[in-house]
Amino acid sequence: MRKDLFFLFVFLLGLSSCSQDDILSSDGRVPNDSKELCEIEPEGAAQETALCAFDKLMGSFNNNLQSRSYETQEYPTWFGGAYIDSDSRLVVKTTDVNLNIFKGLNNIEVSPCEYSMNEFNILTDKITQLANEGDSFILENVIMYGEDIPSNSYVIGLRDNSEQVRMTFLNKISSSPFIKFVKCSDMRLTSAPLKCASEIANYDKAKPTAATMGYRARKADGTVGIVTVGHFISKGQTLSLRNKTAIGECLDSRNNDGLLDAAFCKITNKDYSPSNEIEFMVDAAKDTLSTDLAQPPTGSIVNMVGYKSKRKSGTIFEASRNVIIDKKQTLADVILMTCVPVEGDSGGIVYALTKSSNKRSTVGINVGSLKIDYSDGSSATYGICCKAYLINRTFNISRY
Repeated sequence: MRKDLFFLFVFLLGLSSCSQDDILSSDGRVPNDSKELCEIEPEGAAQETALCAFDKLMGSFNNNLQSRSYETQEYPTWFGGAYIDSDSRLVVKTTDVNLNIFKGLNNIEVSPCEYSMNEFNILTDKITQLANEGDSFILENVIMYGEDIPSNSYVIGLRDNSEQVRMTFLNKISSSPFIKFVKCSDMRLTSAPLKCASEIANYDKAKPTAATMGYRARKADGTVGIVTVGHFISKGQTLSLRNKTAIGECLDSRNNDGLLDAAFCKITNKDYSPSNEIEFMVDAAKDTLSTDLAQPPTGSIVNMVGYKSKRKSGTIFEASRNVIIDKKQTLADVILMTCVPVEGDSGGIVYALTKSSNKRSTVGINVGSLKIDYSDGSSATYGICCKAYLINRTFNISRY
C-alpha cells in the first residue's frame, strides 16, 4: 500500500506543473477550401488538462509510453484504468474508494471499480499465448479481446456469439466475472487494387496493390526508410510510386507473427527522400509530423490520414485491444478508434495534436477496420491502429 500511495503522491505533485505544451489534442485547423474537413476535424483543446493529468499519472507508474504498452506494465493494485469522458475530464478507476483524494482537482474524477488492470492483463496474456500456440478454439472463435475501461469489464469479440461458444470459452479459457461477450465481424484489411492517386504501390504482387505511406524512420546504421502496413508488401519486394517508379525495397514485413501488421522499406532511389510533411494539411511546411511517440488514453481525440480518405478525426474507443485475423494472425495492443479507414488507407499515419504548440505526435498507422454487433441490436465499426512504439521496437528503428 505504501508503494501505491507513493505513486499517487508523485502524480498529484506533478499536476501543478502541467503546461499546455505537454498535451496531446486533436487538429482543429481546417483548410479554407474544404467543407468536408471542417465538419470532421473538431476542436479538441478542452482535453488538454485531462491529457496532461493522464501523462503525469502514467509517469508516476514509471511507465514510459514511448516504448511500453498498457499491457506490459505492472500497475498499482488499486488501478483500474483511466479514460477521458465526454466532458473532457480524466476519469481514474480505482478499486480502493479510500484513495479518492483526487476529488476537487480540475478535470479529474475518481470512479470506484471492482477489477484492476493487472487482472485484465493476466487474461490478455493467456489468450495471446493460446493464439500464438495455435489453439484451435481461440483462432476459430475469437476475433478481438481486451479491457473496456469505462465499464470496468473485459470484452471478448466472438465470430459466433452463441450460448454454446460463450459457455465453451467460460469453461475452457476463463470464467472471470468481468468478462462480457460481443459479436464481431472479421477484420477488414484496407489495401486496395492499384487506383489513381495512390501514394505508394506494390507491383511485385500478382495483383498490383496501393497503400499509404505511414511515417519516416531509420535504423541505427543510418538506413533511411518509411513505415507502412505489412499486408501490403513482403520482405524483398520493391516499393514503387503509382507511376511505377521504383523508390525502395522492403527490408522487413510482419503480418503473421502474432504481433503486428507493419513493414519497413528502405529508400533506394536517390531522387526521393522521406520527410515529416503530411499530405492534405493546411500548411505542409508547418503542419508536420513530430518525431515524438504518443499513446493517448481511451476517449482522446486522434487524427488519421490516408490517400483515399484524406483526413479524418475521431476518438479512441479503446486504447488497447487484441485482434485475431483470418483465424490465425494476432495483432497485439492495437487501438480501436471511431475514425474508420477505407480501402487504400492502409499504412497511413495516425497522430495526436498538441494544439497549443502545433505538435503532431506519432501514434501509429492504419491497418484496417472491425465491426462489432452489440446485444441490444446496435452495431459499430472502428478503425484499427498499430502503435508506433511497437513497430519501432520490433523493427529496431526510430523516428527522425
